[in-house]
Amino acid sequence: MSTSTMPPVQGGLVLRPASAGDAAVLSDLAFRSKAFWGYSDSLMSAFRAELTLTAAQAASAVVADVDGVLAGFYLLGPVSGPLPAEHRADAQSGSAAGELDMLFVEPDFIGAGVGRVLFQAAVQAAMARGWRRIYIESDPQSEGFYEQVGAVKVGERLSGSVPGRILPLLCKTLPTTGQGGRGPRATYWR
Repeated sequence: MSTSTMPPVQGGLVLRPASAGDAAVLSDLAFRSKAFWGYSDSLMSAFRAELTLTAAQAASAVVADVDGVLAGFYLLGPVSGPLPAEHRADAQSGSAAGELDMLFVEPDFIGAGVGRVLFQAAVQAAMARGWRRIYIESDPQSEGFYEQVGAVKVGERLSGSVPGRILPLLCKTLPTTGQGGRGPRATYWR
């Protein structure tokens, strides 16, 4: 289903496509979401570039609005970093897998289920693209969330922002038509 035709979900949460003009707003939301974990000012400065969306990235993002308030967003993209040996065929195929480039939730909504709704929408979008897997280069603080939604740690990557920082790499194998098609239902937050 196209994100532009997605019906509202329980409790006033609506998913909609973002626009190129949303780049600054989404970048600010990503920065606030990352800062929620208590990172130092120097680390947050180091993260700034990776948390800044271009207009093209923003135009490809999907946002969650809760009762008219921007609550979070996700962005899918191609596999962009190294994969463990047993997964390298995915990177070479170019169409069987991709990455969850970003999934950020406004701090006021962290823990309320918005992230689960966004992740499930990302899974649906990836399946519509014909992907078999989604790779997630996760912040260490978010690794548990991704494991709760069915991703499995498959390796590690070096951070592009902070020299020497190791990030968990997770993989979510997507259901195929014969495996329940739509995947597990999200747990809503209200």
